[in-house]
Amino acid sequence: MGPPDWRIGEARAAIAPEGVTELSGDGWRGRFERMAFGPGFHMHLGRFDIHQPFEQPVVGADAGPALISVYVPICGRGRLQMLDWPELELEPGRAILFTAKERRSVFRRPAPQTFRFFSVALVPSLMIELLDRRIPEPLAALIESNGRETVVKERFLSAATRGLIDGLGEPGEAGALQRLHREAVAIRLLTEMVEGELAEVPEVAEAAEAPPLSPREELAVRAAAERLLADLRDTPSAASLAEAAEIGLRRFLRAFEAIHGASPAQLLRRERLVEGRRLLEQGGMPLKAIAWQVGYGHVSNFVAAFSEHYGAPPRRFSRQRLVAE
Repeated sequence: MGPPDWRIGEARAAIAPEGVTELSGDGWRGRFERMAFGPGFHMHLGRFDIHQPFEQPVVGADAGPALISVYVPICGRGRLQMLDWPELELEPGRAILFTAKERRSVFRRPAPQTFRFFSVALVPSLMIELLDRRIPEPLAALIESNGRETVVKERFLSAATRGLIDGLGEPGEAGALQRLHREAVAIRLLTEMVEGELAEVPEVAEAAEAPPLSPREELAVRAAAERLLADLRDTPSAASLAEAAEIGLRRFLRAFEAIHGASPAQLLRRERLVEGRRLLEQGGMPLKAIAWQVGYGHVSNFVAAFSEHYGAPPRRFSRQRLVAE
């Protein structure tokens, strides 16, 4: 199941199904990245450089299931108009969780400004997985709409989640680790929106407490780490790990962090750097080859991550080790 065929602007220019699309119009330029985490689950990261106010129609041209989405401005301001719903204010940190009756809307953005955003979309069945296969009353209309009506929930994000979204970078800055990191941020965003709705109904929040893992589930979560680290260059998504473990996504991620002491993205990053250090100390491999071997597409990204983790770039770290010996 691919992501929807969104088309932007009066000319209905298409956004590529995966990767980066660059578009422009009168008084604006845009850069969009679409990344799929698995069937029915994807994100958009976008940037507009706006020189004069404009209205931007957005139309979904596919006929797939109605999606549940979260849209968050990272910087800049604007308005969003959807069918059969009052116009929505767009501002940094204010997230909109919604499903729309029709796949068409209009963004209105003032100028001059740079407008950046992060959005996540998933099919209702995956949202149910995120809710551990239970549909609480506060979210029933959103999940069961199936395109019959527009349903919107708005919430200001916590500083921690906003900081993660702010740090996602620009469209196009991607790699295997970046993909897993963005998936983790997407799930964090969805979880905060869902739990925020549930927290407003105390009896629902209490009922949402998950039972402890069964022995089978615990074994599956332990095995998930082995699957994640089996090939540092080609890693599965968290959603696919949860599916293989036959555990709901939110429950899986909580269990994974409890058992392994880190999220999948954190564990992968740590193990890549540990392996990179081992190869560096072993000697005989160019730095570029080491970076590729542990899953970094660009040596500069490996150097930056290594420096942050070990307190010195790889070459200096090697020299310091030799002097110490």
